[in-house]
Amino acid sequence: MQSSGVVFVQFLAQFGTQSGLGTPQIRLFNSVTGSNAAAVGNNGRCGSPVFALFGPDLVTGPCSAVALSSLSVIVLRIDYTATSTSMWVLPNLSGFDYLNPPAPSGVYAGLAVPFDTVQVVTRAPAQLDELRVFTVAPAPAPAQPTPVPLMSWPALGLLSGLVGLLGRRRLGGFRA
Repeated sequence: MQSSGVVFVQFLAQFGTQSGLGTPQIRLFNSVTGSNAAAVGNNGRCGSPVFALFGPDLVTGPCSAVALSSLSVIVLRIDYTATSTSMWVLPNLSGFDYLNPPAPSGVYAGLAVPFDTVQVVTRAPAQLDELRVFTVAPAPAPAQPTPVPLMSWPALGLLSGLVGLLGRRRLGGFRA
């Protein structure tokens, strides 16, 4: 069950040129509640067959300008802390930074519902590939330099004295 932090859902999609009757969609489903959590695709409500983001009741949220029939990479960023879902519809992932993403194709404020199943609801033709559900952790902070320990003045004096004695002994300064 995905229900906390920031979760990404990513896939490659190319649907047909028609939409309606609730298709084509990739639905995020919550098997515990038996309800749709969210969906990507279309259902005929954007005015043209373009990729759109839907809420749990499958009412259309933001619509993109990208046609369903174009081969696209879809990236969803579900932020359970901010209660928001962002959608990117991209020609490829070149240069996409998950920690600092570009402006999204659409944002559905208030949408961040738990899901544990991905469902494909479509009619022919539809092509899907490379579905991934994952989180991204920030890179660890660079290691801080370790300070060199300093000696106390008495310890430094003792060390200097020992070095001096050693130097005298090597130079033959002591006679027994």
